[in-house]
Amino acid sequence: MAVLGLNSPFHWIVFILYVVISINHALLTTASQDGNKYNYNATFVVLATAVLKLCASCSFYIFWEKNALETFILDLSSHKKVMLLYSIPAFLYSMCDNLTFINLSLHDPTTFIILIQLRIVLSAVIYQQILFKKALSHLQWMSLLVLTLGCIIKHLDFSNMVGVDSWWYGFPLTVGLFYMLLQSFMSLFAGVYTEYLLKGKQEDVNLWIQNIYMYLNSIFWSVLFSVLRSILLSGQYWDSSETILQPIVIAILLNSTVHGIVTSLFLKNLNSVVKSFAIAIEMVFLPVVTNLLFGIAVSFPTLLAIVLVILAIQIYSRNPVINPTPFGSQQKKLNL
Repeated sequence: MAVLGLNSPFHWIVFILYVVISINHALLTTASQDGNKYNYNATFVVLATAVLKLCASCSFYIFWEKNALETFILDLSSHKKVMLLYSIPAFLYSMCDNLTFINLSLHDPTTFIILIQLRIVLSAVIYQQILFKKALSHLQWMSLLVLTLGCIIKHLDFSNMVGVDSWWYGFPLTVGLFYMLLQSFMSLFAGVYTEYLLKGKQEDVNLWIQNIYMYLNSIFWSVLFSVLRSILLSGQYWDSSETILQPIVIAILLNSTVHGIVTSLFLKNLNSVVKSFAIAIEMVFLPVVTNLLFGIAVSFPTLLAIVLVILAIQIYSRNPVINPTPFGSQQKKLNL
């Protein structure tokens, strides 16, 4: 029985890289805070990251896959419809990147990772009913429900739940919770829709060309959000008092760039359901790491949530989702 359906060394490498880099992102972003603010322009960091991802994708296409510049220009101009479609996930991801900085200033890293899992079941619904129209089995649904339960339990405050009326004590209707729900929904739809495009459900397009389409659109949206941020949120969650050329900010830029590349490999070769498990698995490691680095205590609900996540992985591994067949001819293997 292959754990989570990971049946090759390449799948395991991509999966582990995704988990490690995601944990690094939460830790680095938290470490870069000054109090509950960032002393650098976080929106500009998102823009700079998109530029770095664009450069990396161009380099992979030209140098790693050894394509001529003429081939690069021809491929880039041959799929205008796909490029236009990428404006949708690019907008959603750009929003999520900006919301990540806001949410990590309002929540500790472990709570952030837990709350973002509110998208798990919705992700399955979108995956099954809207884009891939692929029915999930009873075991797959059970594993996702157990995973969601684990995420909910972590955020409950058992010490204050003395009756039914206090059930919602651990879910204060705050601006922070609204931002988390907004990021969860945008992230889940962007992820499933990107998988839909990467697996060639519209056209069979080279992975790196698709990444370039994504990051060109991301740059456009990041510039727009940068203007809006300066008007609407100036100084509320971050300011521009210091340059982004700080060691911790450079680490965030590099980590985010690698995260974008690994995410595209993940969605191309695995699927959004496994991606939900990958993010949830961060809970197994993140509480321990944040306790060591930031002194954030590991609570009993967190430990219980970890047990449920492990149980969910075991259930799902008995009947994992089979990756959808790519559009058109047999999908080209990556030259890795």
